[in-house]
Formats: sequence, C-alpha cells, structure tokens
Amino acid sequence: MQSKRRLRRSIDLVLTAGAFGLVLYTATMMRQPAAVSAEPTLRPLVRASN
Repeated sequence: MQSKRRLRRSIDLVLTAGAFGLVLYTATMMRQPAAVSAEPTLRPLVRASN
C-alpha cells in the first residue's frame, strides 16, 4: 500500500514538472514573459500536489 502511495506521489510530481516545462517551452517559443503570467496559476497546482 505504501509503495502505491509513493508511486502516485511521484506521478503527481512528474505531471507538475511536465506542466511547468510545457509553460517554459511555450514561453521560449513565443519569446514573451508568458511564464510570469502563468506562475500564479501554477503555484496552487504545485501546492496541491505537495
């Protein structure tokens, strides 16, 4: 049971990291401060996964 919970936590971490990477990738492609405007929406996501 404990390993299942750890697996779910790691999946949440991977998904959060993937979303953050996607935002950073989009920001670099558009070359606009999009990451700054997306940071407030990502912060609750990171807090919820932790």
